[in-house]
Amino acid sequence: MDHAALVEALGGPLAVAGICGVNEKTPYKWPIRGIPAAYWPALVRAAAARGLTVTHDELEATAPQYPIRRKSKRQTAGPTSAPAA
Repeated sequence: MDHAALVEALGGPLAVAGICGVNEKTPYKWPIRGIPAAYWPALVRAAAARGLTVTHDELEATAPQYPIRRKSKRQTAGPTSAPAA
């Protein structure tokens, strides 16, 4: 079961927010971005309580893969010198 299917199987983002103890808006992007691994244990237990079989390996295998975003030099450069007064 992929991340989007798990969120739906558990009742949608609002239900998942309650299961994970997070703000109700937090899980809305999880079907697209993936569920953070810190919440997998709670969701695996919740799925098992509903008779669903989901494993950590399955969640890892179906997690969306995004490239690491690095800050550009412009974003990481320190402040420029102040203009002369």
